[in-house]
Amino acid sequence: MAYLNFETNLSASTITQDFRKKLYQTVVDGLQNENKHLVMNVVTDSTIIHGLSEEPYSLFHLIGVTGIGLEENKVHTKNITDLTHSELGITSDRIKIIFRKLKPEELYCG
Repeated sequence: MAYLNFETNLSASTITQDFRKKLYQTVVDGLQNENKHLVMNVVTDSTIIHGLSEEPYSLFHLIGVTGIGLEENKVHTKNITDLTHSELGITSDRIKIIFRKLKPEELYCG
């Protein structure tokens, strides 16, 4: 299982259900494992300021036990950046992605 948190200063009306579905599928496809469960949280209208600018910005946190690593993260970064830029118009310099690989004992489903 993996967890994706997507935070942006764009309005909720800008982040459509279609975009959310595409983002979900993009990340799941990139995880490349048999257990393709993803929990995704979307936070809009955030007061993110980057470089003293309030231009559109996105911050992603991708956390998981499998599918996270040096080479995998390069693929995730390209896929997420390409989708976010093409769908939302956010430039690549304003898209940040933080990865965290968990040990199996650090993630439990109740």
